[in-house]
Amino acid sequence: LILLFWIAATVYASTKGVRFLMLLTLPFTISLASFVGNLSTWTGGWLKRNMNVPAGTPVIATILFVTFIFMNQWGAAIGTSQQNIPLISDAWWNTLTNIDAKAQPDAILTSWWDFGHWFKALAKRPTTFDGGTQNTPVAHWVGKTLLTGNEDEAMGILHMLNCGSNNAATVLEDEFANDTPRAVDTLYRIFQLNKEQARAELLKSGVKDPDKILQFTHCDHPQSFVIASDDMIGKGGVWAHFGSWNFTRAQIYVNTKNGSRKQAVDYVKSLGIKDDDATRLIDELKSQRDDRSINTWISPWPGYAGTTPCKLSGEIWKCQNGIEINTTDYSVNQANNGYAVKRVSYVQDGVFKSREFNKSINDIDAVLIPSDGADSTVVLAQYPLGTSMFTRLFYLKAVGLRHFDVFDDQTSVTGGRIITYEVDWSGQHVNYPYGGNPDEMNKTTNKIKAASPKINKTK
Repeated sequence: LILLFWIAATVYASTKGVRFLMLLTLPFTISLASFVGNLSTWTGGWLKRNMNVPAGTPVIATILFVTFIFMNQWGAAIGTSQQNIPLISDAWWNTLTNIDAKAQPDAILTSWWDFGHWFKALAKRPTTFDGGTQNTPVAHWVGKTLLTGNEDEAMGILHMLNCGSNNAATVLEDEFANDTPRAVDTLYRIFQLNKEQARAELLKSGVKDPDKILQFTHCDHPQSFVIASDDMIGKGGVWAHFGSWNFTRAQIYVNTKNGSRKQAVDYVKSLGIKDDDATRLIDELKSQRDDRSINTWISPWPGYAGTTPCKLSGEIWKCQNGIEINTTDYSVNQANNGYAVKRVSYVQDGVFKSREFNKSINDIDAVLIPSDGADSTVVLAQYPLGTSMFTRLFYLKAVGLRHFDVFDDQTSVTGGRIITYEVDWSGQHVNYPYGGNPDEMNKTTNKIKAASPKINKTK
């Protein structure tokens, strides 16, 4: 009975996460051993009583019988054991132990949640996000940090996460009577402001005690690290989904799912949405048939579509998937009465740039990796990942960014790459990893210094 309950509980747990199937190993092993032992005992007793067979013979026969049954599994078991390697590698070990050796005691690590427990165990530093908080609103904030193409916005989110995780949003929701979209919109308005500007904006938004919020958004920040690793490419659809979460659509779903169509439309109108748009939104929502489609209606799942090699032919990069990029104006070829991609991102004279095309056959970003030779690579991703912080941190050496300095760069034996950036809160210089005009670099840096809101300098 204990084993049956154990197995049933584990099977149920596996519906919440397939990894829990691993926990079936122990009750299954105990059950199988018990079965073989009981079978041997029962068979030996029966043969002894009815056929006077020596006691040891049935035991041997049972063992041979069970071995015969599972013989065809032996090769598969050996193959599986030989193919398995530890999830953690020397590259991860070196990355995290380097942080442990060099980082300040209160430094905070930010990445996607999967390896957060490794970070705490080996780097011995707290994380913004890990396996214990993966189902919290921090998923949106970290996802948005990776997804946004606005570095100042990313820094504002990191500042908030380092100051108080999701506490600012929680307090604002209480202030606004659980109006989550209003709370989130307010935070996005103050992320790029200094403390006094943020206080004025909060007062303007109806917040009675701005300092109650500012302690969680504009504190004296600790040392911070951001880790971009190759495993996050395959997880891009997930963190980009949470990062692009539409809080208004989520609110509409929650508050209209049990009402009539007319009640739903009236509710959407009460949010200040025009009549035609309100009707369209409700018709779209009502056409969704399951939780997955509703989730997608609230927020898309943009991901990376892989890389493709390209050859330089004259002034045109010709890629194996048919995309052609003209290096004179970074236009792309057309296909099926539209441009091959929605946007091209590239580095020109050391500066990160993008060109968008109004009429494209898909919502694909093409990111051209800088190359000095005749061979290069184009990274394909669903819009808007092409200009995201993750794309620039992992594929483009933080080109054009002011707040990210390479702290460590490791490559595993399997080719996986882990890049650790220390956050430069001051933002006093621009990264030019692919060269550029020194005079222009100085002009750009000085201009940025003068224009930067310097959210990190406020207390």
